[in-house]
Amino acid sequence: MTSNDNSKSDLPSTGTSVFADFSDVVGKKKYDEISTFRVLLKKCREELQEALTKTEQVEVRTDPKISEKAMTIIFELISGQEEHYELNPGLEYAWPNDTAEGLSKRIYSMLYGLGPIDRLLEREDVEDIAINGPHEVQIRTSAGWETAPAKDVQDLKVDPKDVIFMFNQDILKTGQAAGLLNPIVDAELSSGHRLSIVTEPAAADGVYPLVVIRRHRLTTFDINDFLYAPVHIPPPKSYEVPDYYTQWEEVVDEFPSDTMSLLTPSVATFLHMAVISGLNILLLGQTGVGKTAFLNMCGKFIPTDRRVLVVEETRELDLRPGDLPQGCVYIQTIQERMEGGVHIDFQDIIRAALRQRPDHLILGEARGGEFWELLNAMETGHGGNLTSMHANNIPRLISRARNMVGQAGEDVLPADLAQMLSDNFHIVITYKKDFRGRRFIKEMGRLTGELRGSIPDVEYYFEGGPKNDFRLALATKTASLEEEFNMNGFSFDQIVEIANKEEALIARGREV
Repeated sequence: MTSNDNSKSDLPSTGTSVFADFSDVVGKKKYDEISTFRVLLKKCREELQEALTKTEQVEVRTDPKISEKAMTIIFELISGQEEHYELNPGLEYAWPNDTAEGLSKRIYSMLYGLGPIDRLLEREDVEDIAINGPHEVQIRTSAGWETAPAKDVQDLKVDPKDVIFMFNQDILKTGQAAGLLNPIVDAELSSGHRLSIVTEPAAADGVYPLVVIRRHRLTTFDINDFLYAPVHIPPPKSYEVPDYYTQWEEVVDEFPSDTMSLLTPSVATFLHMAVISGLNILLLGQTGVGKTAFLNMCGKFIPTDRRVLVVEETRELDLRPGDLPQGCVYIQTIQERMEGGVHIDFQDIIRAALRQRPDHLILGEARGGEFWELLNAMETGHGGNLTSMHANNIPRLISRARNMVGQAGEDVLPADLAQMLSDNFHIVITYKKDFRGRRFIKEMGRLTGELRGSIPDVEYYFEGGPKNDFRLALATKTASLEEEFNMNGFSFDQIVEIANKEEALIARGREV
């Protein structure tokens, strides 16, 4: 096949435009370049499904003759449409800025390759690729997650079903295919890279597909590579926590005498530092106390250059409002709708979420066996987790967690479970509501891993409650979090300094 740029009259023509029948594809009559590409892609796919046998469709990637046949079909259709457009310049669509041959190759790549993904995988610095619906593609390098350049991935801004079709074609020989009846797929691409797909109805809010490609590299390292080769260490990222004390000091005097803010600056600073540092936080509370709102607040502390997976039964959290996911995607459970219908529970979702390469995983509420999945994930090093559960206080956590772990079919001794919770949850918070409806944080601490009889030993960071004006007071300076804070440029001494200042301010107010 050769380029026909110099002689448009020699190009075959379909005689009519394919666009007249495809206004429903983009929902408008005026087409920009991306919309035009979507229509052409859909038309070419339909033509090829008619022209190629089922055997040819399977072998088109590996058989040069079938591949050439498919490319010829695409080229003839594209050429005819390009000629039709040039003969009818009044049509309201913009032709993609490419030659017929170049456009044909792009469409072929979307149908029988991985489109722009193939080009991203050619970059040596790319470790992982994430597609957060058709309008956002991110790449992970040694420096972390970043949005892929728009010009490099514009061909993915098509109908989500076209993106799913592209990946399904690649994994055809594995016997798997993502779709409504199989919304979670974990497979190996023909290139050897690992593929994770979550699509509707498991992907929430119509943002689908959620795709992560985890790059596979053949490892040929020997002792010389480990001992003598230089290793590039990217500089640590610097994150700032707002000066909550100064802002609080300006307004606290205006509070009525019988009220107080839910958080004091020392607690707010502590939580913000903890989330940035990737610590695992567990929130305990009764039904209706406001655990979801509290998790949403903590989730917004996560830096926007990190990938976040939110798992809920019903979508309630909204961490990064806006038109694009911004690296934060939502997965939900699926209850069985009809006999033989799809059913995806929390345990399935947790497993799928962990394959999506999250920096932070948020489980809206742990109720049963999924808590065991979460604990196992944290045991293997998955950090930055936020979750909540029904429990009255930290000492009661062991018995509540043991009931949930039992729902996963596991019988874990209380002493072993206490150690697992101590190892994996850096901060446990009890959030309360009294009979008058006032909400307050009762305590913040962590299990030490020791048991006193059947009661777990607790190291408290903050203590408080109604007897302390609903304020949390710094229990004691603790060294247990200092290492995690130091790695991110923070220090527990900052918390102590703020706590002392706010206590002095409140004491002056009492004197007055």
